[in-house]
Amino acid sequence: MTILNIVILVSAGLFAVIALVSLLKGVFTRSSIAHSPYGVGRQERRKSMQVAFLRAVAFAVIALILFGVYGLSARPDDLLSTEPEAGFTPLPTNTSAPAPATATATTPAATATTAATATTPPETPTATVTSVPTITPTPPPTARVVAPAGVYLREAPSPDAQEIEHLLAGTVVTLLPGEETVDDVLWRQVRLDDSREGWVAAELVDGAVFLEPQ
Repeated sequence: MTILNIVILVSAGLFAVIALVSLLKGVFTRSSIAHSPYGVGRQERRKSMQVAFLRAVAFAVIALILFGVYGLSARPDDLLSTEPEAGFTPLPTNTSAPAPATATATTPAATATTAATATTPPETPTATVTSVPTITPTPPPTARVVAPAGVYLREAPSPDAQEIEHLLAGTVVTLLPGEETVDDVLWRQVRLDDSREGWVAAELVDGAVFLEPQ
């Protein structure tokens, strides 16, 4: 209810009360005219009665107008109307019965298992160290000079090649992959301990024997 409606309603009630008071005053004045002697006083009372009735009618009409204005300007919520407001969309009512709640029984064993799982820290993965096999290099093949007089180490596989050094009997040399046949003589490429390389006749060294390095 707005302030304007309250003012209209209070004003209508006030005018209605004034109209009722004027009506009662007019009725009282009319009853007193019959007992008053004829004269100026009686005429004055008659005039007062007429004024009271007119006033009562005027205030009653004003009160009725105000009541009508209040009735037309009153809002639905003031009249406790049950009609929905404009723009209000009622929510759909779910008529389906709610599903009954299923109680899940928790056994002590399940509770203990859950508690143990919750309190047990996760296992830390242990790094597995895989040992890498050590590759032992295979020593190169060696041979020993078997000629009693020794053998000459030459720069090329030929008896006419330049001599590098005279190797005594029992000298150990390292066999290299080089191997050539010149004038029906097999020559082997060898290396000395001081890293010098050359060629010797294969028949003067024991090429079939591979000695372990000392």
